[in-house]
Amino acid sequence: MAILAKGQTPKLRQRGLEGEPEDEHSRYIEAEVEGLTIAALYLPNGNPQPGPKFDYKLRWMTRLAARARAAGRGGARHPRGRLQRDRE
Repeated sequence: MAILAKGQTPKLRQRGLEGEPEDEHSRYIEAEVEGLTIAALYLPNGNPQPGPKFDYKLRWMTRLAARARAAGRGGARHPRGRLQRDRE
């Protein structure tokens, strides 16, 4: 995964989601470009259900929700938060 910006070099802020240090999947990356924080993610599909992959998906979504709440609270690190999906 990558975040690209025309004529800019994004400043990496975070790779991966907090809360599960043994998680080696690069499914989340966050960078800053001209004061705007941008995140890119790749959601786990969790198939088959039930099973360990589905359990991992639920844990990952909980960690993503915590990250989104932190971004939405604002403050110096996150002046404002907005979630938007990619348009295909």
